[in-house]
Amino acid sequence: MTLTFLANLLGAGLIAFGGSCFLLKETHGKTFQEWLRNERLGLWVFTIAHLWFFVNLWRVDEKDCESFKSLLFLFFLFAFLGCAFYWKDFIIVRGIAVLTALTVHRALWVGYMEAHILRPYVSGLFYFWIVLAVLFGLNPYLARDFVHALFQKNRLWLRSIAVASIFYGFHLIGLAL
Repeated sequence: MTLTFLANLLGAGLIAFGGSCFLLKETHGKTFQEWLRNERLGLWVFTIAHLWFFVNLWRVDEKDCESFKSLLFLFFLFAFLGCAFYWKDFIIVRGIAVLTALTVHRALWVGYMEAHILRPYVSGLFYFWIVLAVLFGLNPYLARDFVHALFQKNRLWLRSIAVASIFYGFHLIGLAL
């Protein structure tokens, strides 16, 4: 995958996301609130995210952390089991945060060490997503508050995010041409 293709893909995705934000109504906010507390779906997302994480951890080179790879594996296994059995509230937010971090980690390798005009714009967007993933992963109740703020009466925040997404999407596509 090239950086140009990735920028076009991200731009189209951001435009589609922004356009769909304009179609959301206030009643969708309650649906999203319920979705954030769905334990069954949360356990699936959390399990998939951690399986992917464990595969990545097991594939780490010897030079990186071979001496304590087993210890890390056990630590994260106990953390996974603790979250899955004892801290089920907003577990889907934590799972999405892990999936976001893993996906962005893979996507950042596209065009690595390549002097391209798109690199700072694509990387900047990815680092913004990493900050959001860490923020919501550490404080998942903020996701509930964020969704509540998005779907208030005038939906100003939702429209602002939609406009910013559409603008940045067109900006990425314009730079990729």
